[in-house]
Amino acid sequence: TKPQGVYITFTDSCWVDIRDKERRFKMLGEMEKGGRHKLGGVPPYNVVIGNVDAASITVDGEVFDLRPYTKGNVARFVLTL
Repeated sequence: TKPQGVYITFTDSCWVDIRDKERRFKMLGEMEKGGRHKLGGVPPYNVVIGNVDAASITVDGEVFDLRPYTKGNVARFVLTL
């Protein structure tokens, strides 16, 4: 079975600012290589990822394409589910 929910995984150190709709759930700061986190809170999520090449997001087991939201090596987008 595919993992349900939104996960972000880091293959290298990476800076993130992710906040949910109510700004209660947030991930902020430097994430470590090898880290994997499930996003909590209430979507949509406001997402900023620095060193985007080191991050990947899956939504209910499907890879979310960060390329359309990336300029330089920073991705900025709102993830609605």
